[in-house]
Amino acid sequence: MKYFPYFLVFIFFCVGINKEILAQQDTLGLTEQKIMEIYTVENQNLEIFYKKHSIPKPMKKALKIKYGDVFCFSIANSGKNYRKNDVIKNPFIPSKQMLFLIRSGEYYALVFNKGGKGHSTHFVFCRIISKEIVEMKIYYIFKSDTVEDFLSEIQNQKFRPVKWLNE
Repeated sequence: MKYFPYFLVFIFFCVGINKEILAQQDTLGLTEQKIMEIYTVENQNLEIFYKKHSIPKPMKKALKIKYGDVFCFSIANSGKNYRKNDVIKNPFIPSKQMLFLIRSGEYYALVFNKGGKGHSTHFVFCRIISKEIVEMKIYYIFKSDTVEDFLSEIQNQKFRPVKWLNE
């Protein structure tokens, strides 16, 4: 009986943590649903870009911080050379290669290959209003060499959050 108050505190603590975890999972689900609504084949408002100069400056600044790039968010244009693995023959070649950028109103999707220590394809979902980032999430995405592949992967829910970049 003397430990009963401690037991109650422990249970209330656990219930509170579970509510927080459920709230975070619900938020992630809403973002993913929004992504699935925006990036569909039927959406006629999708603008597609293949040059790195089309990436909005606020997005570049945020990605520079997320990826720890020293001077700027370093990325090669679509189809250009980039460092695919951790072997550094030329330190001036970026370790990322832009595949494409999709814009739908204030929403952006940047899809790029990331080389270095482990090759992967990342998808950055970003909402920019008045040159300010309102929302930004980074995901791993599977086969997405073309816009059609990307849209198909989104509809099939084949994208997962990059946890270390979304903290």
